Amino acid sequence: MTQCPFCKVAITEDLIRFGGNCPACLIEIPGEEAPTDPGEEAIAREVVVAQALQQQGRRKTWIAALAAAIVCAVGGWWLSSGEEPVTVLEFDEVDFVPAGMDQHVDLEVPVTEEAPVEEVVASAPVPRPTPAPVQQPVAAAPAPVAATTPGVSNLNPLDAFNVQSVGPQDSNLQGIVLSEPADIRAMVQRVMTSGQRQVDHCYTTSLNNVPDLSGVWKVSFTITTSGAVSSVSVQGQGASNTSLEECIERRILAWKFQAIASAQPVTRSYRFNPSGF
Repeated sequence: MTQCPFCKVAITEDLIRFGGNCPACLIEIPGEEAPTDPGEEAIAREVVVAQALQQQGRRKTWIAALAAAIVCAVGGWWLSSGEEPVTVLEFDEVDFVPAGMDQHVDLEVPVTEEAPVEEVVASAPVPRPTPAPVQQPVAAAPAPVAATTPGVSNLNPLDAFNVQSVGPQDSNLQGIVLSEPADIRAMVQRVMTSGQRQVDHCYTTSLNNVPDLSGVWKVSFTITTSGAVSSVSVQGQGASNTSLEECIERRILAWKFQAIASAQPVTRSYRFNPSGF
């Protein structure tokens, strides 16, 4: 005979086996083979946990998809930007040389004074003898003249812009496009050398207002594919003069270069000193 685990009263074996209330203390005895029911609370907890795990799985999926999209975008950008960066053409610093010490001439045309005209006293005309007729020699046929481009002398086939502010005079030359870095650098060097006297003129003009103006100015600009100039920047390195900087900017904007395959940035520094040293 078995006993109730609570009140120790003798109970049947079926009550211990299948569970039920004790006839003495009325406490429920679970029973060894009674069906196990976790209860509504436990079931609700399990449902919440399952939903949380499902949402976490979806979140991980979205994160993985977003990471894959970012990787693809970065990879595509890297492949599309595989071109080599454009190299800036840097030229040596140029020192200002005062007029008379080099071949630079002022752009201003000097005004020449007319010689005084001597007064001529009228006198009686003196009869002149009639000259004997002279037989005119037959003129030889003119020698053939080599074809030249109007308005441009000694034209370099790689640089049709050796005169500042003058565009190409021939449509065939206008169609030449430079692509080799060495050719582009040589062409830019020639045009900048031709324009040097314009930069010097800006400085000599500024000296009228600031006699002791001196310093280094860095000039940067971009040559477009058509040969025009854009994005001109004139910055003083430790000094500043608005009149000088605006003048140089206007001059450089008027420069014309030969057409090139892609836009080319250029930079050069100019050192100015009233004495030239």
